[in-house]
Amino acid sequence: MTTQMRLALVTDWFAPRRGGIETQLLGLAKELSAAGLTPTVVTSFPGPLVWEGVAVVRLDATLFPGAMVASPIGLVGRLQDAFAAGEFDLVHVHASVVAPVGLAALVAARNLGLPAAITFHSSMRLLPSFLHLLEKTMRLFSNVEICGVSEHIVAQAQRIFPNTKCRLLPNGHDHAFWSEADDTRDPQRFRLVTAMRLAGTKRPMALLDVLETMLQRARTGGPFIEMHIAGDGSFAPRLARVIRRRGLSDRVQLLGWQSSVQLRAQYASADVFLLPATAEAFGIAALEARAAGLPVAARAGNGVADYIRTPEDGYLGADDSALADYIVALRDNGVPAAYRGPRPALARYAWQRVGQDHVDLYAALLARQGAAPRGAKSRAC
Repeated sequence: MTTQMRLALVTDWFAPRRGGIETQLLGLAKELSAAGLTPTVVTSFPGPLVWEGVAVVRLDATLFPGAMVASPIGLVGRLQDAFAAGEFDLVHVHASVVAPVGLAALVAARNLGLPAAITFHSSMRLLPSFLHLLEKTMRLFSNVEICGVSEHIVAQAQRIFPNTKCRLLPNGHDHAFWSEADDTRDPQRFRLVTAMRLAGTKRPMALLDVLETMLQRARTGGPFIEMHIAGDGSFAPRLARVIRRRGLSDRVQLLGWQSSVQLRAQYASADVFLLPATAEAFGIAALEARAAGLPVAARAGNGVADYIRTPEDGYLGADDSALADYIVALRDNGVPAAYRGPRPALARYAWQRVGQDHVDLYAALLARQGAAPRGAKSRAC
């Protein structure tokens, strides 16, 4: 039996902005549509009302310049109007580091009696005190399903909400697409690659530190060591200046934003994926790179640990120096062939499986509230 569920996916940031949460919301909306649901993205970020076939409600909200974050004034009322007009059955908030629209959406959903869930997509190191205050003063998270994109984020959420069982609801990827990456490596070059938002929280400058440490420790001779950096963001101009100042222009290429097809080609030509972020909630680019057959060198103690195991998937290091040592060993001794080839364990994060996780959550929320989707349609399974 299937039902036509009208679902509001609420986020502060969405396309045309580029980033992890934007990519995830777009992929999730498409997968839920394929599963027979009717998702609509609700956001304060400006743009068209349809994006790659996904319906979008753009709230008329005042945005702070620079970060393009909405002012909280009047948000609850605007969201209540949007939810009522859309005749939504359920609200699912997707929260990043700053989420005024997402938090206001929980109030609006409660006022309208709509079941709600929230998935945290970012490290919550700065949020606990604020969220505790919201729960204590407003009971904002009462009867809200609380989720995290990785075990790391679930553990953080569990400490904030000790009386609530927090749920793992991971990010997804097109597993078949990334698994089709060819091996086009040049034996004369040893290439590091990364893909990230070039922002301070991702530690892009650490990429150059790791590279310079490698150059000091690698044996003389052998493949030429180089790095390709995909992504854009506020740190891009500064990163370009530091590359020139350190004399690394012959070794480092700033690629800018890359499409999925371009990224897969980059992964096919690279030897290792490097991710130096210390507060990575999930690391979708690292997952895609691993599915494409690259070993991943990342910092320990974050969400990457859900799908990267040492040594079978790469290496999780305690610091940047340890990452450099691991990559030097790959360069000097050769990348094991076992890193290439199918990665069936990562099918756990394929969109079809992740989409079903969401459908199951929504069904449980509606059942708990004793509600049925508006205009429910039934048919034989």
